[in-house]
Amino acid sequence: MKFSQDWTKLSQPRFTTIRKSGGYYRVGRKYLCETPTTRFYAKVVHMRYILKQDITEDIAQADADTDKESLIKLLNRFYGKDYDGFVLMTLERVN
Repeated sequence: MKFSQDWTKLSQPRFTTIRKSGGYYRVGRKYLCETPTTRFYAKVVHMRYILKQDITEDIAQADADTDKESLIKLLNRFYGKDYDGFVLMTLERVN
C-alpha cells in the first residue's frame, strides 16, 4: 500500500486511508505500507465502501489533513474524475 506523502496520520497507531475498491483489501489482513521515507506493516481492522458524496469534513481531516473539497480533488487526481467506488479503511500498525 503506497502513500504519496508522509501524511501526519501515518505516525499514529491507527489511521484511515481511502482506496479504490476492488476486493483486494480484507479485514484482518496485514499489508506493507510504504511512504517516501519509511516502510511498516499495518492490519485492516475496519472497512466500509463509500462514494465521494459520503466523504465528510471529519473523514477528510482524519484522512488527509484537509477539507472535503480538497480530498475529493485529490481522489479525482489519483483515480480519475469519473471513478466513484472507494473503500474507507481503518488500519492499525503492527510489528
